[in-house]
Amino acid sequence: LILMMQAFPESETKTVVRDFSDWSPYAFVPVGFAVTRILQSSFTMMVILFSALHGHVITLEHAAAAAVGSELGTAVKLFFGTANAGVDNRRFAWGNFLFNVLTVLIGCIFLLPMIGFISRFVFPDDPIKSLAFFQFLLNMIVLIICLPLLGSLAKWLERRFKGKRVSITGQREVTSFAGSGLQE
Repeated sequence: LILMMQAFPESETKTVVRDFSDWSPYAFVPVGFAVTRILQSSFTMMVILFSALHGHVITLEHAAAAAVGSELGTAVKLFFGTANAGVDNRRFAWGNFLFNVLTVLIGCIFLLPMIGFISRFVFPDDPIKSLAFFQFLLNMIVLIICLPLLGSLAKWLERRFKGKRVSITGQREVTSFAGSGLQE
C-alpha cells in the first residue's frame, strides 16, 4: 500500500489533475475497459486506480467509473480463451460476460449516487477505502440481483451451447448445467 501511495507524488501530478478535472466521470468507463483489456488484469487496473486516486491524478468519481469499465474488460478476454474450448467453457464465458454487462449497466446508472453516499457516510475522509467499498458493494448488488436468475440463465446457456461435456476423468458425460451428470 505504501508503494502504491508513493507511485504518484503530489508535486508531479498537479498539471495532470487539471487535464482530467473537467472530464465527465462516465468518460472513464471506456478508459477502464480499454486499460483492463490491454493489461488483462482487473487487479492491476485497481492498483493503478488506487495509486492515481491517492496521488490526486483523478477524482473518486473518475476512479469508480474506470473500475466499472474494468469489469467488462476482464470478461472479454474469456471469449478469446474459449473460442475453441469445450461447451462448458463457452457457457462460463458467456455467463461471466452477461454478469459483467449487468454490472457495468448498474454501475453506470448508480455511479454518482453510490459514490456520493459512500464518500459522505461510509468513508468520508478516505477515497481509497471508498473506491474499494464501491467495487465491493457494486458486485454484491449485482450478485443479489442475479441469484434468482441463475436457473433461467443456466437453461438459456444450455440451449445456446449444446454439446457433450468431458468429465475430469476423461469420460464423456451428458449433463444438465443445473443438474447432475449421467454417464453415457
